[in-house]
Amino acid sequence: MKVDKKVLKRVAKVLINKVPKEEEKLLKVVKDLEALATLYKKSSEFRNVLLNPSMELQTKEKILTPIFEKLNIDENVREAVF
Repeated sequence: MKVDKKVLKRVAKVLINKVPKEEEKLLKVVKDLEALATLYKKSSEFRNVLLNPSMELQTKEKILTPIFEKLNIDENVREAVF
């Protein structure tokens, strides 16, 4: 499975600039990214939503927000994904 390098770069850039430098919060972000990476590997539907360039941002947010809430994904990670 190939990861889109542009998406990865964008996520990393946002996180570096947004995430507080406190260790506890950084550990939470790492945990959240691991959870999303696992979901990305296991769910073709999740991958399709993330990588579909023709899907509007509002539609992606509507689909992904309940997932992120259920997984308790940090707000900075959510912003980086969108």
